[in-house]
Amino acid sequence: MDKSDFEEISEASNRFANKLYRIISKHKGNILFSPTSVHIVLSLLYQGANSETAEAIESVLGVPNKEAAANGYNNIMKWLNQLEDVTLHSANKIYVMRNFSLKEEFYKSAVEQFLSEVEEIHFKNNTEAAKKMNRWVENKTNLKIKDLVSPSSLDGLTRLVLINAIYFKGNWLDPFIDDSTTTESFFRTSNDKIDCQMMHTNAKFNYCENEYLDAKILEMKYRNINVSMVCVLPNEIDGIENLEKKLIDVDLSTLTNDSEHVKVKVSLPKFRFDKTIELEDVLKELGLEIIFDGNRADFSDLSTNNQGLYVSKAIQKALIEVNEEGAEIVATT
Repeated sequence: MDKSDFEEISEASNRFANKLYRIISKHKGNILFSPTSVHIVLSLLYQGANSETAEAIESVLGVPNKEAAANGYNNIMKWLNQLEDVTLHSANKIYVMRNFSLKEEFYKSAVEQFLSEVEEIHFKNNTEAAKKMNRWVENKTNLKIKDLVSPSSLDGLTRLVLINAIYFKGNWLDPFIDDSTTTESFFRTSNDKIDCQMMHTNAKFNYCENEYLDAKILEMKYRNINVSMVCVLPNEIDGIENLEKKLIDVDLSTLTNDSEHVKVKVSLPKFRFDKTIELEDVLKELGLEIIFDGNRADFSDLSTNNQGLYVSKAIQKALIEVNEEGAEIVATT
């Protein structure tokens, strides 16, 4: 494994996550998204881009060149798919209009480096095409994500669809005590509370208090201790808005750097939440207006018949479910 490419793409993905969070956190209400899934799809699209379009995607991804992105994700996807004690898979699929020829170099990179499946399809029959793509997504996400592709988003002018699906399921290293889960109040603000199923445990975790964030930070490891969930709790009941503003300027990968392994009494809501995000405005704000512009986008490294080829729609669906045994998290872009 080429460690340098692996680490370079991992670090680029983390920086991209911070940039994406900065934009998506402006949205009101709960947010849920997978920056990795977006980064993978853009990295695959980058392989087919040329000139200013390639430069724009390269800048947003934070990668040095196409080769580093392809090699890095090849290593990362192989690593993800062989993790023990958790289920963590990433899969890519390219649906191509019949008789729309992909350039050999792009096809080779997609299949060999990004481990993509490629399938020809009739987009003109949009209902059947959407049904086929959604079946693939359901299969890759353990039936958790449904109806990612709307028939109305496809027509006779559609040339190809790129899809990434990430699926994770892991059991806690220290599971919650089943019979201790009770109905309790969860305070969204000091004046707004709801009833929820609250899980309880008392075990050793990586824990610290962050003065800048004015918050407590808890790292809950899965059975594979290289994978964990990080929870950030504001010290004040009404502190979530202030916390979110401060998190924008924090490198999320460093949150647990000052943690100590100590015994902590933990109460955590049992929950399931899903979210759909239209990514066009988000990606434009990141600096990718050009990929949505049919007059400017240049995907000449993707296909020989690339005239007028541009991105018409970008969407992500994500879901998280947390219970006494562990967590299940899925995302598809």
